[in-house]
Amino acid sequence: MSADMEPSKIELEIGVQWSWQVVCVTIHYFRVKMSENRGGFVDSALTLLIIKVFENKGILTMTKCAKLLTLIFCFCSFMPINGNCDTEAVPFPGAFGDRAVPYQERIDIMNRLESLYELYGTAQGAVSIHEKSSRIKAEVVGTSDSYPVYKFTFGNPKSQNRVAISSGIHAGTEPLAVVVAMKKLEEVVRRAQTDDDFYMVVYPLLNPWGFLKGTRHNSDGVDYNRVQTPNTVAEYVKSLARSLHGEEFNIALDLHGGIKRKQFFVIRAKDDDGLAARSLSVLPQPLRLESVSGQYPDYAEYKRDPTRYFMSAPGIIQSNTEGTLKAYMLKHAKESYSIEYPGQLERKTVIKKYLELIRSFEKEATVQTCNKRISA
Repeated sequence: MSADMEPSKIELEIGVQWSWQVVCVTIHYFRVKMSENRGGFVDSALTLLIIKVFENKGILTMTKCAKLLTLIFCFCSFMPINGNCDTEAVPFPGAFGDRAVPYQERIDIMNRLESLYELYGTAQGAVSIHEKSSRIKAEVVGTSDSYPVYKFTFGNPKSQNRVAISSGIHAGTEPLAVVVAMKKLEEVVRRAQTDDDFYMVVYPLLNPWGFLKGTRHNSDGVDYNRVQTPNTVAEYVKSLARSLHGEEFNIALDLHGGIKRKQFFVIRAKDDDGLAARSLSVLPQPLRLESVSGQYPDYAEYKRDPTRYFMSAPGIIQSNTEGTLKAYMLKHAKESYSIEYPGQLERKTVIKKYLELIRSFEKEATVQTCNKRISA
């Protein structure tokens, strides 16, 4: 290279900084987009690439690597942010943000939960209820990667209308479920001031670490929704089980999201005498998931396993996978469901319809509604 074509020191420094920024951003984006099934391979490959860059310590090598990574990054940019239920993007403040629930909003939600706990909280395992409200109690039932896991209890413990709502077990990749749970939580705070004929337990955020990191797993790579079994050794699961000791519910709802989907659906743990179908009637037909053929019974579209999700009716899948929270909650509830929001639908619509669907399930599960249906 001739002297007049050699880069200046400043140009070299700028080139190195720019190259390193591209490497860092691309690594993050790859980890977010592919963290679940192929993340180990991607991390290893990119790590080796960076080591090679430092070994050579040449601006030409770094520039070539940066150009290559830029091309990869541009290609990934065409991949939909909400395009895979295992890989919804997030926590890179100032660079990338999930279009559904930005990183700062996630921080705000966790701060709001802490504030609600300070307002209504009791010591872990305490029997007494906070003096500010005889109908609201907040507890820390355990921790997830040092973050507190909260349980909120509302209403009259003697009521026969009993509902459990959980959310955020896959918080990082299905974040709108947590947003909806928070809106429901604050709705029930208001309701508890006047309504004495209901009892509700809400776990709004079961995986706070994953919520912040944009993953469905905890820091050890554990999927909490696969280890909810009686013989588990996970202390987190044991603490959740202890918090449910003695609890009984008419219905348990675990909030999730199908990020590739354009329609809502529920996964029921067992036959439910039409409760799910009646509850789903609150949604217009186009917002209920259809089977591959449009006929029933049949299977929902799922490329990894075309026979995994058996559909008995529009929007209704029957599955009781061992280790899921839905399956575990059958120990405490007459009926147990996962509700899945469509990740490809506009946020405002998802939140509105999700809340309507939750209320519909609550109504259908009340003693009064059941008695009316029996007498009819």
